[in-house]
Amino acid sequence: FSLWRAAGREPVVPAVARAVADGLHTAGLTDRGAAAVAVEPDGAGVLRIGLAGAPPGDSELFAIALDEAIGVVTAPRYLLPRHLAPAPGPRAVLRTGANAVVQHAVPTVLGENRRRADGYADAWNRYVSTGRPVWTRSPEGTGLLAAFAGLSPLEVTTALRLGWR
Repeated sequence: FSLWRAAGREPVVPAVARAVADGLHTAGLTDRGAAAVAVEPDGAGVLRIGLAGAPPGDSELFAIALDEAIGVVTAPRYLLPRHLAPAPGPRAVLRTGANAVVQHAVPTVLGENRRRADGYADAWNRYVSTGRPVWTRSPEGTGLLAAFAGLSPLEVTTALRLGWR
């Protein structure tokens, strides 16, 4: 993981995990934030992500919220954008206009009200990408939800496993 930091940017899934942890902590829902996020790669492309030292209830809440943030967009109350970097090389130089954007669901517990969604967005902006939450019942949000519903913002498969040592 030190190579990620040396490159200036962490991969998306661990970054989203840190944003989720801080969002939950800021909302007063967990005792630990981003500093407690433990990311363990297994060498085969699988990452185990959890909250180190967190009580079982906090760990479960974190796991569910992370799954919602990186999983298929269903029917969240809010969406948050993630701006994609242009492809490296000459095509990036020729490209004009804004970079491509994908939408991520704000986890249910963090989308219960605007205050929580905004607190999560602050963490999202710190770790993942710039942007503000869009309420999916607004005209803009309705259009975004129609465009992104049923799609995964990442090419990942998640498996939710709750276990304590």
